[in-house]
Amino acid sequence: IAALNQAMKDIDTVISASEYKNEKIAEITNYKSDDSLFSEADNATQASKLAEALEQIKAATDHATMDQIVADYIAFVDQFDIIANLALNKKAVASSQEANSVRPVLAFDGDTTGHESRWGSAKGNGPHWFYVDLGDQMDVRTIKVFWETRKATKYAVQVSDDAITWEDVKVSESRPKALVERIVLDETIQKRYVRLYVEEFTAQDPDGGIEWNSISIYELEVFGGEPKPTGEEL
Repeated sequence: IAALNQAMKDIDTVISASEYKNEKIAEITNYKSDDSLFSEADNATQASKLAEALEQIKAATDHATMDQIVADYIAFVDQFDIIANLALNKKAVASSQEANSVRPVLAFDGDTTGHESRWGSAKGNGPHWFYVDLGDQMDVRTIKVFWETRKATKYAVQVSDDAITWEDVKVSESRPKALVERIVLDETIQKRYVRLYVEEFTAQDPDGGIEWNSISIYELEVFGGEPKPTGEEL
């Protein structure tokens, strides 16, 4: 991933430093030179091929036209269907937290499995909620929730323009079917804030874990498109 990011940054430098003007430059700005860009490119073979492709583009800058560089850059990225996680490393707010070690921002750090990298609500009956500030009005189409347990029995994904008035875009009155839940909206909407609101849950873990009267989320991801599903998602 580090090699991919460096190659992408090198290409960005070439493009931004030139006086070249083309509408395709706007397309390139959709691809950020950070870890979030490659959140879906976890296959080592694909990652290697993309890194090699970007290096070839970089090497061609001495004799290729900027038109071709831009076209190749977009084509190589698009073939891997990479869609950035808009919530990565963004500001987060929660109704409560059990301790500073499980504060809400840790559910937006890119770690989807670490027990020390999650949001944990205070112990006690709900509702419990937390939300992410995307920083601006953004396209929202897919939300992925990485639950630590399936204790939630009534919950909703909500969106807002101002973090005051919330609109339900997904409501469930049963437990998540899997620990990784993929929620695709019927249509793309533009919102700044995305919230997971857990109204009811059990202290008992239906899958046999310890009894603990709180909600715990490893990660919440937000996408403007529909990233390819993984085998663990439902």
